[in-house]
Amino acid sequence: RRVHGDGVLNGRNLVFSAPTSAGKTLVADILALKRCLESGRKALYILPYVSVAKEKTRSLKQFYGTVGLRVGGFMGGEQPAGGFAACSVAVCTIEKANSLVNKMLETQTTSDLAIVVADELHMLGDSSRGYLLELLLTKLLYIKKKNDNSELLQLVGMSATLPNLNTI
Repeated sequence: RRVHGDGVLNGRNLVFSAPTSAGKTLVADILALKRCLESGRKALYILPYVSVAKEKTRSLKQFYGTVGLRVGGFMGGEQPAGGFAACSVAVCTIEKANSLVNKMLETQTTSDLAIVVADELHMLGDSSRGYLLELLLTKLLYIKKKNDNSELLQLVGMSATLPNLNTI
């Protein structure tokens, strides 16, 4: 698909599969930065493990902090002071992201989201937690579809190993 015009730089969804160290993370980070700065709305990163989410939180604080975006980590028992309302970018495990999205649905604040980045998208096939990621992504697709402007929320999925990329 095209990158600009009516493509991903203007809010179209993206499923990105490339080998490890091919730049998937950089692409997602730049898209999230662009969406947050242009719209003034929030980014949500979904990562499968607490350790990965902690590392991502640290790196995004350095990267995004220079332009004034506040990054908060939501994992395990951790969350930043002020919660989601005080963040521009939320980095979450699957379970915490699901909880945040549920709360946004309850409070009708889903329009606060500009972009959701789901890393390790191949976790959809995980026998223990894949169902929750699938449920979460289904909710996000519902949110996107119910908005008149489908570019209001951009979904980005990344993985180094997506054997069924053509069917996604």
